[in-house]
Amino acid sequence: MGYKDERMRMGITIILTCLMVELLVFGGFGIAVPIVVAAFYIGVIFLYKSKGPVSLIFKDKLFIPIILLALSFSIFSNELLKFFNCVFLAALMVLQLGGLFERNTYERYSVKWFWHAGMLALTMPFQNWGIGLKSIKQEEELVSSKKMQLVGKIGIGCVIGIPILLIAGNLLIGADAAFEGMMDLIIRNLYIDVDVEDIVVRIVSFTIIFFPLMGFLYGLTHEKKEESRGCGLDKREAWSLDGEIDNEVPATQYERGLDFTIVMTVSTLLGMLYLLYCFAQLSYFVSAFQSILPESYTYAEYARRGFFEMLPIACLNLGVIAGITLFTKGRSEAKKRKWMKGYTFFFIGFTLFIIVTALSKMAMYMNNYGLTLKRIYVTWFLVLCILVLGLITLKICREKVRLCKSLFIIFTVMYLGLNYMNPDYQVAHHNADLYLEKGKDTVDDFYGLSLSAVGPLLDMQRVENDNYEYCVRNYEDRVNFVSKWQQWNLSYAHAAQLFKERNPTTQ
Repeated sequence: MGYKDERMRMGITIILTCLMVELLVFGGFGIAVPIVVAAFYIGVIFLYKSKGPVSLIFKDKLFIPIILLALSFSIFSNELLKFFNCVFLAALMVLQLGGLFERNTYERYSVKWFWHAGMLALTMPFQNWGIGLKSIKQEEELVSSKKMQLVGKIGIGCVIGIPILLIAGNLLIGADAAFEGMMDLIIRNLYIDVDVEDIVVRIVSFTIIFFPLMGFLYGLTHEKKEESRGCGLDKREAWSLDGEIDNEVPATQYERGLDFTIVMTVSTLLGMLYLLYCFAQLSYFVSAFQSILPESYTYAEYARRGFFEMLPIACLNLGVIAGITLFTKGRSEAKKRKWMKGYTFFFIGFTLFIIVTALSKMAMYMNNYGLTLKRIYVTWFLVLCILVLGLITLKICREKVRLCKSLFIIFTVMYLGLNYMNPDYQVAHHNADLYLEKGKDTVDDFYGLSLSAVGPLLDMQRVENDNYEYCVRNYEDRVNFVSKWQQWNLSYAHAAQLFKERNPTTQ
């Protein structure tokens, strides 16, 4: 890049850093987020236009979830999801820009593509944060510097002249009362209440953001193009993740791995243990599908036990499945391949059974005690696990399925769905209905929800207890606490409007 391009990159970095500090750090993660993302992509357009058509940025399919995630900040106000949205949004942008600037040339959606994108995000900001300033300094040394010398001389003159000006001004003020009055008036009118602590915090925030951002942008626009890797996967990785294995590959390709007989023996013993466990707990499992609570259990204990039974077993079984499909010798032999697939299906089926049972227990818990955000998140995770196992099953049946790409799409769609279903509103709406229809006191479940819960909460106006009034006042205080425009979003605007309609005299 030439001198002008370097200066443009530096200017873009400074502008973006200022926006991040003022709009996000000292503003809020509301409408400010899509504004900063839009400004970032305007900067990317200027950096990319010399490399290729700008339309490629917007034609990239990753741009769709990036837009949806950025817009979610201006619609919803769930603080936990905002944190994870920031992380996922940054990850998506790194994935897109790494391919756009040809810094990540592995096959898209392969394991190595994701891994290398993560390495870029972790290394580029810190490897290059001093190189950008150094490159500009070197370019400036090559430019004929009459203007720079002039600026330097003016600066030296100011450094020498300001102390002399202060001394002469004090002498004149002491010599003439009229001049003293005029200077006093000027100083009082020009006086600005400076918060030194605020300035220091802003400078520190600017520094923390500026140098990594400069290093990242410098790495995108300067580092050498990497050699093309093609898919970058060996045969075993291609079968297990993103491609189709050639069953005619010689057996020597799989000499390194776990012995088939040992793996099958371990799998048989583990399978027998699982079957014995199912028979021993048959009534316990069946009760979950019949919505019957076993004796000596509460709904909360039943649901929690179901989840914590599922989690370690699912992790163990995924490890076993990976061991069978990735590291066991004998894939090239048809008979052994059938045995391996059979055991894989068994472990997938047992894991699905455990997950569906845990989901049934959670449904019982929610039907009787209403929704909370934690219950929503657990249910979302269980459904995601079911979809992941379904994709693994599909991969085993149809080896051409690209597992990594499918998992990425499923997770992205599910995560966007979690945001746009507005879980806070769903929890509030369900619990309000529970009170209005069944008379259950669900006011306590409204604490900790975002402003999206205000509508359903105000629908429960028939509740006559101090706890309800305190909860309503708590939400009203939270609405009044939003004082910066950067924090604005639709859930806040809707909540503020509802409170105005509820209290017309306060308008």
